[in-house]
Amino acid sequence: MARTFLILLVAAVLAAGLFGALHNQLSYSVGASYFHDIKFAQFGINEGWQNRLGASLVGWKASWWVGLALGLPVFGLGVVLLD
Repeated sequence: MARTFLILLVAAVLAAGLFGALHNQLSYSVGASYFHDIKFAQFGINEGWQNRLGASLVGWKASWWVGLALGLPVFGLGVVLLD
């Protein structure tokens, strides 16, 4: 049961991070200046990466933890209820 919990938690973190990275691809297409003016500096993105790759990295850094924050209680409750 603990192994399943960890696998699901890692999957939730990966899904949240990938969603953030893909979402920022769309956002970068609409408003690249937002990233250049604010987000790259905020997240400490190296000047050489201040492009679509950097936007993906910003999205990953901004959202991976949501999978952890939501996955812990949800999967924890599942372990308790199914055990």
